Amino acid sequence: MRRNRQLTLAIGFCFGLTNYVTVAALQGWPAIGDPHHNAAGAFIERFCAYALFGSGLSFFLPGRVLLVCALLVLSSLSIELSQALRPDRYPSVFCAVQQIIGGIVGAVIAQIVLMFLPRPP
Repeated sequence: MRRNRQLTLAIGFCFGLTNYVTVAALQGWPAIGDPHHNAAGAFIERFCAYALFGSGLSFFLPGRVLLVCALLVLSSLSIELSQALRPDRYPSVFCAVQQIIGGIVGAVIAQIVLMFLPRPP
């Protein structure tokens, strides 16, 4: 029971932190190439970041693919909706879909890796 509470608090903290980063104008935030990069660079950045996020969640929650996918969808949608609070940003369904697909691809790759790892006796 205690572990579930810790997991819930950790997930809530991560959602709060990602929304804060989205809303706050942070200077010097890492980006691939120029901060005003083209659409291909933005796609690669979103896809790779969420693939890493999805694989990390998948390694943290092995065997719970549906929970990982639900967390990825929820975090992507919350980030896109929190962008509506900033006047210079706008939410986009296309960006949310890119993030969700990247996260699911990362989660699936991590689950495949976990299938081939030896299990303790």
